[in-house]
Amino acid sequence: MIKVQANVVACGAIPDDGIVEVLLVPDGRTRNANGVEWIIDDEAWRLIESAFRNHGVAVPIDVAHESLKQDKVAPKELLGAVGWVEELLYEKGRGIIGKVAWNDEGKNRIRSGRFRYLSPTLHIREDDMMAVELHSVGLVNKPAIPHMERMAAEESVSEKKEKRMDELKLIRNALGAAETDPVETLVSKIGETKKKADAAAGTLKAVCNELGLSESAGAEAISAKLKVMKEATANSDKSATRLAEVEKQLTDIRVGKLHAMLEEKVRVNAINAKDPSYEALKKLAVSDPENFTVIVNGLKPIVEPGRTAPPEGAAKKGGEAKEREMIANAVKDHKGNYADGLEALQRELMVPHEEMGLTRKAARQRCEKEYPVIFGAAA
Repeated sequence: MIKVQANVVACGAIPDDGIVEVLLVPDGRTRNANGVEWIIDDEAWRLIESAFRNHGVAVPIDVAHESLKQDKVAPKELLGAVGWVEELLYEKGRGIIGKVAWNDEGKNRIRSGRFRYLSPTLHIREDDMMAVELHSVGLVNKPAIPHMERMAAEESVSEKKEKRMDELKLIRNALGAAETDPVETLVSKIGETKKKADAAAGTLKAVCNELGLSESAGAEAISAKLKVMKEATANSDKSATRLAEVEKQLTDIRVGKLHAMLEEKVRVNAINAKDPSYEALKKLAVSDPENFTVIVNGLKPIVEPGRTAPPEGAAKKGGEAKEREMIANAVKDHKGNYADGLEALQRELMVPHEEMGLTRKAARQRCEKEYPVIFGAAA
């Protein structure tokens, strides 16, 4: 059994009485920045709710996981709880919700913006990564899960203005506008973009009209028509040139639709637009549309709820070459001493797992799967 902290956002501004429902643990499979994974599903909820009910006391919310350190510091140095989880609920597709009673200290820390996130400490069953008990909740400032929203205290005027400026910046970047362009210019550019989109849609109609087909004709009908035209006008340079133009228009339309499929996968977090494979797929849409369609349709969101075991070697990034590069850098940092460098690198990779509660042996076993070259190398 191991403990893990996972930062999630609390939803809803804090009312005067301090009682609010907040999201404590997201549903499905979660992986934090330290590489530790856990699962929340119907079975996990049953175990967590049973442990909460059997213990019979509210779960404390403290500052920076103070409950985990209470045996190591003097009582007078403890700040104590800033709130209490009085009741647990489970919402399928969202996660475990807590009814939280904040005291004045907790409300002040959140409303002042001094603390922004909740971080539950969970007991996790090692054999299947199932979360089985909620130990405590920390009020923290550094999330373990990337891209989490801040705890929803009331936004100030300056915060609302800053949010609006961020939104305008995103719009400017999407339109290729300068930072100094006024809103009127952005509206004009949006209009121009819409006209281009409408023109692209009209291109397909124009191609169909040119070929004497209905506007609802599919790609197969257009291709068949083009084939007939090619055979009938093989000796006509003028007709051949016209056919090439039509084929180019058809290709542009097809590629545009395929690129739209890829952008939808980016939107649902199935692929990162900064990943080298993203540009490779864009080129594949032109050279091999059928293979492109098969690959893109097979892309799934990076976080897949409902899995029962972590993928083999999930933490390993870059393959064997990357691991050997890590070994070389470690040896270099230790003035060429291979044994010292390798030992230091192995310890560095094991530390995050040990900090999450794994024994040294268990941490090493996990690292051996994630980094087989580094942990299989002889000192």
